[in-house]
Amino acid sequence: MKRFCVTVLLLVVGLCSVAAQDLIIMKNGNILETKVMEISQTEIKYKRFDLLEGPTYSVPAADVISIRFENGMIEVINTALAPEQRITQTAEPANTAIDQNKFIFGINANAGGALGYLWQGASGLGVNFELGRGRFNTEINLMFPSGGFGALLTFNGLWHGRIGAFYLGGGLGISSFNAWGIVDYSSQWVSTGSQWNGSQWINTGHNQNMPIYGYYKGISIPVGVNIGYKFIAKSGLYFRLGAYTGFDFGWVFYGDGSPIYFKPDLALGWTMR
Repeated sequence: MKRFCVTVLLLVVGLCSVAAQDLIIMKNGNILETKVMEISQTEIKYKRFDLLEGPTYSVPAADVISIRFENGMIEVINTALAPEQRITQTAEPANTAIDQNKFIFGINANAGGALGYLWQGASGLGVNFELGRGRFNTEINLMFPSGGFGALLTFNGLWHGRIGAFYLGGGLGISSFNAWGIVDYSSQWVSTGSQWNGSQWINTGHNQNMPIYGYYKGISIPVGVNIGYKFIAKSGLYFRLGAYTGFDFGWVFYGDGSPIYFKPDLALGWTMR
């Protein structure tokens, strides 16, 4: 039971986030926040973290389980663990790019824009705002297609890696834009030739509604899936590559364009962590 408790204590301390202090873990359960000055076989000398200019203290090495330094290294001093487990190890975080315990705010310029009606001139740049923490991420995409404006909201799950995070989720949006197509019809005479009626030649034909082409205000209402990967540097700069695709309900209302909506996600931005 004692060995189990000590192991649990080491694991809990190892997962704690410590910015700039050394932790001395005592056998009695106390944790000292310090700046370690010297380690010997008999004692450990340190200064209190909240009084670095103060006196130097010491504790017997026999009363110490381990020391967790500010850089993440853990040195086991004296514990009830088996001898083969008494090693010095480096505690590496699971991810060096994203701290899952901190709130993330990001902003980036997105070259994808809105491409639901690309052939009709609806493409354009976009600006993304990101909010998230842990394994959850939300994107607010503001898009600027030609002659209009759009917004796309997505909710994503994150799977963290050492150079960034893979994301997968869904969302919905709406945008308006200038689209090229049929705007009206006009009645025009369509000649089919001429015919002799016994006294003269007469033109034959009929009236036919002919389409009039021009720009009209198109509406795109996409519901789909968001997928991609974020490559993140420790400075907060990141590059995102992915896509959003789904069904465009604007096609249902207007009967024009395509029911497939596609927006490539090609973004360069920065996140405050």
